[in-house]
Amino acid sequence: MEVFDYLNRKMPKGEYLYLVGGSSRDYLLKRPFKDFDFATSLAPQEAEKVFKNEEKFNFAFARFGIVEFKYRGYDITLATFRKENNYQDQRHPTELVFLKGDAFKEDSLRRDFTINAIYLDAALKIKDPQKGQQDLEQKLIRMIGPIETRINEDPLRILRAYRFASSLGFRLEDNLADYCEEHIFLIQELNPQKVESELKKFTPEGKRKMLALLGVKSC
Repeated sequence: MEVFDYLNRKMPKGEYLYLVGGSSRDYLLKRPFKDFDFATSLAPQEAEKVFKNEEKFNFAFARFGIVEFKYRGYDITLATFRKENNYQDQRHPTELVFLKGDAFKEDSLRRDFTINAIYLDAALKIKDPQKGQQDLEQKLIRMIGPIETRINEDPLRILRAYRFASSLGFRLEDNLADYCEEHIFLIQELNPQKVESELKKFTPEGKRKMLALLGVKSC
């Protein structure tokens, strides 16, 4: 994979880099994608030193462990391995701990769904600590960790669950489906701009169904 090869050549010796999130998921599903999401042991300040001369390098989200840039028209996101704690605004953690070494297993615990926590190394070998590949095969959206805890951390995950189910043709795991349906009201308490931003990622049909669940008439 060209992008992976390029980044690996620039990575300092002893650091780790994995394709993850929607990128690894879509790669395994053989779906096209242009955004490349990577998890790495490289701290944001170290990533800046290595990649600061890349096109449209963005360091604005470094406090969250994220740097962004472009490579040959592709959008690249590097996210440092991390632990997250104390969600106080129903969206962002107030405590981040960056992790060194090959910490993909611990990093996977902060991710939302198992299908978004599949890590591919430079040889495209799979590391799957949350059994996401099994859920891909079963076309299932399953939450990582206790459903109540993870949704109370960030209720926007309700919308994300429905969006992935709609766009991928998957279904929500039964307990997740029940919880999302019973707690759909939490969406009304979120920043409307965040909700609208997420709704824009739905397919037209998926958005129509989502608005119906929210009790909102579509235009």
